[in-house]
Amino acid sequence: MVATTARVDRVRYAKWILFAAMGIATIVAVATADRFLIDPHDPEWAHIAPFRWFLLMHALAGVTALLTGPLQFSSRIRRTHLALHRTLGRIYVCAALIGSALGMYIGVWHESFPLNVQQPAQAGMWFLSTLLAYVAIRNGHVALHRLWTARSYAFTFIFVASRLPFWSTFNGAQFTQVLWYLVLAAIVVPELMISLPQILRSRARA
Repeated sequence: MVATTARVDRVRYAKWILFAAMGIATIVAVATADRFLIDPHDPEWAHIAPFRWFLLMHALAGVTALLTGPLQFSSRIRRTHLALHRTLGRIYVCAALIGSALGMYIGVWHESFPLNVQQPAQAGMWFLSTLLAYVAIRNGHVALHRLWTARSYAFTFIFVASRLPFWSTFNGAQFTQVLWYLVLAAIVVPELMISLPQILRSRARA
């Protein structure tokens, strides 16, 4: 019993350390990559002008998903405030589906090669993982719901990971390759985080 409690505590601490690191990364990414928002003369404005309103809705949906997503992984909220957990879950699903659909539209119609290939694929996987997480819980598959929710939030976090300052020295082709690796990580890392502790745990002897 003591060992089980200690293991649960370690998992809880590791989870919140991870989210704290992700929060710091978010602050750094916004402060460095989105400075053009306060500079009307930045050349980035010319690029986004044709689709600025779609981009605004995409960004608002993405930020909503980014902020509500971590609360879906709180076991305390699930245990003590189930109605709140479900409400926040619906908000997250709506935000992620809207943000990903707009991301696909922007990628196809307003980006040039190779981003017009990569971004719709990334946004499409975000849409699919969110939809599968919703369908899984509607059909009572809790374990699958957790896995696909983790994948969905990993795709949400690409919004931050792709804006970290050390990518600024990369050219367009190199940055697109980084985005593909982030997509791969969003698919694989949640599976590893869920299954690896079980894989590494020794079976109890009879």
